[in-house]
Amino acid sequence: MSNMNIGDLIKKRAANKKAITELNQTVKTLNKENIILDEELIRHMDGQGTNKVSNDDANISIKEEVFPKVISYEEIQRYTLETGDFSIWRKQLTLDPLREHWKLDATIPGVEPFVDRKIVVRLNKSI
Repeated sequence: MSNMNIGDLIKKRAANKKAITELNQTVKTLNKENIILDEELIRHMDGQGTNKVSNDDANISIKEEVFPKVISYEEIQRYTLETGDFSIWRKQLTLDPLREHWKLDATIPGVEPFVDRKIVVRLNKSI
């Protein structure tokens, strides 16, 4: 590909983007169908009192995981401050407020901006 000129590179990149968009639409449709199928499988399996089924095509089992459902951030914050247990919090900064600080030339100790450069492709109608 290193021998391609800029026009050929754009044409190939646009074709790839179009193909990916079409494949993503197919994936989206299949995922929606899988949600319905999974609900039906769970209903049938619960009705049979089992969490594993199989045939020649596949082995299927029901997996259960427990996830947090926040009902009060104030209570979680109070618990964290009282116990000092910060292990339940994700160590991730919120991007939009940080960008606002940087626009105002504010500095935040322990954080520095970095620039991530990416190619953005917008397909023309002719493709």
